[in-house]
Amino acid sequence: MQIIERCSDKELKFKPLPRLTYAEVIDRYGSDKPDLRFDMELYNITDIANATDFKVFQTAELVKGICAPGCAGYSRGQIDELTERAKKFRAKGLVTIALTEEGIKSPIAKFLKEEEINAIIERAGAKTGDLLMIVADGPKVVADSLSALRNERWPGDLEVDSALENTLKEMMQQVVEKYPHSNLPENRILYDGILNLLFPAYYRQRLKRFRDLSHLTIEVCSSSPR
Repeated sequence: MQIIERCSDKELKFKPLPRLTYAEVIDRYGSDKPDLRFDMELYNITDIANATDFKVFQTAELVKGICAPGCAGYSRGQIDELTERAKKFRAKGLVTIALTEEGIKSPIAKFLKEEEINAIIERAGAKTGDLLMIVADGPKVVADSLSALRNERWPGDLEVDSALENTLKEMMQQVVEKYPHSNLPENRILYDGILNLLFPAYYRQRLKRFRDLSHLTIEVCSSSPR
């Protein structure tokens, strides 16, 4: 924490840094390296689901989901893409419940009683405009698939990524000014270290989508003597 605050004029949001057990992060986020910059925690509806007449829910060992704010308007194609993403982590399928202005839209609505759907919505803390995504399977499949969906690009991510790049540029500039004789490879390692410390999920997951953020390091370090 001292290194981060010395190299940046930004203050850490949480001090001391939150400490979570492995069981807790898997239960709440589905991953032991969750991105804590946004909520979207997993919610457990196993008790509600097992009591329904929907066979997939009745027999499932675990039924959990996530709520994507403002995504109720997703098209069939977009939902199919999310389903395929979940299937890559061995989920058999993805149940969705969209809370639109016109009402609830879900392929399983005909299998559930109104009070059961309302109980799921309440457990998820959802509101009109949100999209619920639910996986029913074993604990590992549920955790892996929902964690992957949680790390998808949701509305607002582009603004977060832009702000992140600007923050990293500022931090690297301060590092170069403080250590002017550092060479490029060392700066790149330090850059990766800062990225990993401040934004671990971005470093491990979302950096892959940009493929090459190294140009930021080169641009910032170009004024530093070799």
